[in-house]
Amino acid sequence: MYLTRLLVRNLLSISLIVSLVALGAPARAGSSNLRLGTATGTAEDHRPDASIKLCGWGDTCRHVSPQPYRGNDIYNATGARQTSSSGMEEGNDIRFWIKFQNDGSLGDTFYVQGCRGNNSFVVRAVLVGAFTQSTYAPNITRQFKRGTAHFKFDPADTSRDVVITLDIWARTSTFGVGYSCPITLSSAANPSISDTVVAKMITCLRNCVRVDWMTASGGR
Repeated sequence: MYLTRLLVRNLLSISLIVSLVALGAPARAGSSNLRLGTATGTAEDHRPDASIKLCGWGDTCRHVSPQPYRGNDIYNATGARQTSSSGMEEGNDIRFWIKFQNDGSLGDTFYVQGCRGNNSFVVRAVLVGAFTQSTYAPNITRQFKRGTAHFKFDPADTSRDVVITLDIWARTSTFGVGYSCPITLSSAANPSISDTVVAKMITCLRNCVRVDWMTASGGR
């Protein structure tokens, strides 16, 4: 009799385990799919917005007339209608201001993936704030290049804007060399939602004023 009861109990336990597997036991908090950062929320919930403007080339941005920000309330991954273009003298610096804001209904953390530069164009400094010349300010150059720079934002209706200064040095001494620097702002809550602006530059010797006028007229 005892052996019969034990056998029945074991059979019932096995049956219960099989049923749980078939139905799918609920995942506990902190399970692997959560640790992998499954994307959540819609574009209306999470909406990074980046825009860009030319500060100017030279030591203090004085060689260019004031420029408007390009890209406010425009969202794409190509930089279309949110690209700032300019000529610059060989061996000189050029600065762009990039503004980040949260247009989503929820608070979020946004990550910034910038360009790394090349042998002809060196990303000299990326500073938090809008500056017309070199200064002591929080420097995020390394994080900018690696894509680890990030900023926390409140929901859109209470959000603050963040501006960074991108300083690129034209190391080349060759006329007519160009470079494009894409900067992508991505939602940490939903990494598939992002916005990209582009800084474009070309070495122009002593005709930079004319190049600035042409790129401002025909820039995207």
